[in-house]
Amino acid sequence: MLYLIGGSARCGKSTLARQLRQGFDGQVVSQDAVMVSIRKVTTPESQPDIFDKIVDPVAEFAPPEERIARLRRRDGVVWEFMKGYFGAAPYAGDDVLSDGCLWPSMLTELDQEHKAAFLVDTSLDHAERVIAIRDTSEHNNWMRDRKYSDEYIRFWAEFNVARSREIIRECDEHGYRYFDIADSGIDHAQQKAAEHLGLERVI
Repeated sequence: MLYLIGGSARCGKSTLARQLRQGFDGQVVSQDAVMVSIRKVTTPESQPDIFDKIVDPVAEFAPPEERIARLRRRDGVVWEFMKGYFGAAPYAGDDVLSDGCLWPSMLTELDQEHKAAFLVDTSLDHAERVIAIRDTSEHNNWMRDRKYSDEYIRFWAEFNVARSREIIRECDEHGYRYFDIADSGIDHAQQKAAEHLGLERVI
C-alpha cells in the first residue's frame, strides 16, 4: 500500500509525515529530498524543469496560474521518478509512506493501491499564520533562512491560497480527500488526514 501526503506549502505535510513514520513499518520517502537528489545528479540542460529557479523562471509576481503551471512542470520531474520507485517497492514487500510535491491528477496514473491525503489552507489569516511559523519554527524554516519579509509573505500567501484552491478542485475531480486548515486549524487537519490514511500519528 502507498500512503501519500500532498498539498500546499507550509500546511504541515512534512510534520505529519514525521509523526506518522514513528509507527510506520515500511519505507518512508521525502519527495523534497528526492528533488534535491535529482538536482545533484543531473544538469539544467538535461532536466530544465527541475531547475525551476535557473531555467525559464517565472517572475515572483506573475499571476498564480503561471506560477502553478511552473510548479507542475517541476513536480512532474519528481513524479516520474516516484512512479518508478513506487513500482519497485512491492518487490521488497514494503508499504511506502511519502510526502511532497503531489497533485491529485498525478495519482490517477498509479497502478498500485494507494491512499492519499492533501493538506491545504484557504484561510483568511493564512499570511499571519505563516509569519508566525517564520518567527518561531525551529525545523525546516526556509522562509526565515531566505529572509522573507512580512510584505513578501503576504504576497506569497495569496499564491498559496490559489494553489490550495487548485488542489481542492483536483481532489473533487479525481475523488481524493483534502483537509483544509481554514476549517478548524492545522492540528485538526493533520489529525483528520492521519485518520483518513489509517495511520497512527505520534506527536
